[in-house]
Amino acid sequence: MLNAFLSGSQTVGYTFWSISTAVPLLLLFLVSVLAGMLLADIRSIVLGIFEALALTILLTYTGIALPLLVGNAPSLYANAIPETAIHDVFSMFFPLIPFSFLIGALMGGFLEDWLF
Repeated sequence: MLNAFLSGSQTVGYTFWSISTAVPLLLLFLVSVLAGMLLADIRSIVLGIFEALALTILLTYTGIALPLLVGNAPSLYANAIPETAIHDVFSMFFPLIPFSFLIGALMGGFLEDWLF
């Protein structure tokens, strides 16, 4: 997601029907279905979703605010970079990505119970 955001294919406030939005969301959905099939325990699935989402948000925020963290940003932008990074990360991730994680993982867990 960070690569898509920094390359410009994933934008803040993206539309629901663009192909540049659909492909990363579909890949995240398929990976969460596979993770749900591997975990197969509802408690592990739900806890894993929140852990994965928190780690993804933390890494994306760190990637966007990295110039400030290493000291390469001008002092003029010292307050603007963290605020902009927080705004960009939360508007990029919510509400579609957590729902994609949750629905995909739960479907994978139920699919694994149904198949095996």
